[in-house]
Amino acid sequence: MTAYPSIYGKIMAASAVLQNVETFIGVPACPNVAATLTYFWVQTRGPLWITAHGGTWPGASTALRDVYFHIDGTIDPATIMDVGTLAPQRAGYLLHSGSTGSYGDGVIMLQLE
Repeated sequence: MTAYPSIYGKIMAASAVLQNVETFIGVPACPNVAATLTYFWVQTRGPLWITAHGGTWPGASTALRDVYFHIDGTIDPATIMDVGTLAPQRAGYLLHSGSTGSYGDGVIMLQLE
């Protein structure tokens, strides 16, 4: 039997340095708490209030329901992320948009498991 390390063993904050190679395994329950050598809760599934990256807002039109992670851990709608080119990681789908503009938070159904 081969023993493999836990996927939760070396969680780090999102970084632009490693964009397109990092995988999001969860969203910290309290932002900025996920520091080195600390324990914290991470959410992998279910309803989640999250900040949109900006620009075209998820939910601004009926076609913008699927959401993908931006490199800093915020979300973008699939049309902005250019799914065919960048191969971003899908976060889930939009439940409720907090705005039709380009600011604020929204509720998504997080689907990382």
